[in-house]
Amino acid sequence: PVSGAIIGMENNEIDIEPNSENFTSSLRNYLYIKLEDTYTYLILAHLEQNSITVSVGDEISVGENIGKVGNLGTTSEPHLHIQHQLDNPLELKFPSCAVGLPISFEE
Repeated sequence: PVSGAIIGMENNEIDIEPNSENFTSSLRNYLYIKLEDTYTYLILAHLEQNSITVSVGDEISVGENIGKVGNLGTTSEPHLHIQHQLDNPLELKFPSCAVGLPISFEE
């Protein structure tokens, strides 16, 4: 969805059954992206196990296929958690507990 640099990721947790409470973490199978235009951060989480196609240090562009939606972490059904934030998730004890920022979408 954005251009930036991959600064963190996890890609190996197994999906859970929909409507299950067998999760072991909140985000799991995630990408942390530093946005090149704003120097802010985007978290993409709950990605399918082994579906992420990029690595830490890679530069990505809008429209690039970087993974598939999964069902893991604190979730009841498959969905993409997308969060724009001011704080670097690598520097936070709870990466998704940060100063949230607006997101705008283009057609």
